[in-house]
Amino acid sequence: MSVLALQEYEFERQFNEDEAIRWMQENWKKSFLFSALYAACILGGRHVMKQREKFELRKPLVLWSLTLAAFRLMVCIIARKKSHFLVPSYFIKTCIYGTQEACIYIFILSLHLNMSSNLTI
Repeated sequence: MSVLALQEYEFERQFNEDEAIRWMQENWKKSFLFSALYAACILGGRHVMKQREKFELRKPLVLWSLTLAAFRLMVCIIARKKSHFLVPSYFIKTCIYGTQEACIYIFILSLHLNMSSNLTI
């Protein structure tokens, strides 16, 4: 089993920490300005949108939910076929050897998080 060596990128070698600290000390006040502008945009947008009429989105949202349900069904089928892959030692081996199943594993886990947080009927 080979171990992947970590390599530095060129921009990491050229990073000047003192210059970065100096830049942050000179520009920290800008974060407050940008935060205030963001809050003004949110509140102003809320005020503008209050006077507009509502969109009729029931049909597009139903279509979206049905599409997500079909997609989730396909993911469940793939997950069942790849259930042996959920064993952590197998996952570690695939990460080291760089197989395609590691990507599938991460994809399935991300969809599981999405399904558990967005329960639609």
